[in-house]
Formats: sequence, C-alpha cells, structure tokens
Amino acid sequence: MWQRRVLALAVVMVAGTACDDSKEAPAAVMLAPQPMESRGVRAYVVQEPGGTANRVTLTIRIQSKDVGVAAYQGRLEFDKDAFEIIEATAPSGDGTRLVNASAAPGLLRFGGFAAEKFAGNTAVTLIVRPIKPLEQANLLASLDVAGEPDGTAIQKPLMPAQKGYYTSVAPE
Repeated sequence: MWQRRVLALAVVMVAGTACDDSKEAPAAVMLAPQPMESRGVRAYVVQEPGGTANRVTLTIRIQSKDVGVAAYQGRLEFDKDAFEIIEATAPSGDGTRLVNASAAPGLLRFGGFAAEKFAGNTAVTLIVRPIKPLEQANLLASLDVAGEPDGTAIQKPLMPAQKGYYTSVAPE
C-alpha cells in the first residue's frame, strides 16, 4: 500500500515540475511535440529509434500549421561537451537544403529553399556520439527566418524555439 502512495507521489512531483504554463514541458520527457495550436512554423529534434550507446541518430524536422514553408534558416544549439557530431546530412530531392555542423562549438546551422512548399519535413539528419546523456545536452532548435512560397516572411513570433528532443514525429 505504501508503495502505491510513494509511486503516486512521484508521479505528481514529476507532473508538477513539468507544468509551466509559460513554456512547453522539457521535450526530453515527451514522446512527440504537442500539435501546433495556431499558425506558425517550428524546428524540433527527434531521437530516431535504433541507436546505441556510442551512436545516436537525431533528426531536425520542420513543422508548420497554416503556413506553406518554402525557405528557412535555423540553428541547433547544444552543450558543446554533450556529444560529438559524426555525420550531418541534409536531404536532397526536395528543394535545396544545407547544413553547417561546425558553425561554432555547440552550434549547428541549417537552411533550405525551394520554388514551392517543401514536401518533406526533414531538415537535417545527425549521427552523434554521446559524451553525456542527451537529456543534459541542452538542445534548442530554432528558426531565424522562414518564408512562404510567395516570398512572404513568416513573423518571428510565429516561430517558437523548441527545447530538448522527442522520441517520435509530431502529428500532422
């Protein structure tokens, strides 16, 4: 009986620390990003399944709601001592996408542009060698600029940054 109470208390404590109405709960504890509630675009990180202690695949994805994204420039900030980037690639065949994995210690920059709206949402695929647990990497994915196919810039308040990482893709 006391074990159930301890477990219930632990659940309440974890839930209570994750409740912050001003910001989304740390992504590292969430399965997938919450659906976007209003018009906008965001970058977020997914840890892909099948990793090992020495090799983990992370994907930076772009999600939008009520916005056709045809251009973006963003960044992934992280603790420079958290992992080593083994490989960084941007997909081809869906516009032009670029990645600079060595922009600065703890900073990866990425971008993309297309004549029409991007069909896919993968911006960058990273293979990393963790030095610390990913929860301690202090991942922060953000977009500096984004644009629609007609050239209209997406306003900065419509591009929220995403802390942490997820274990599955956001619902469409």
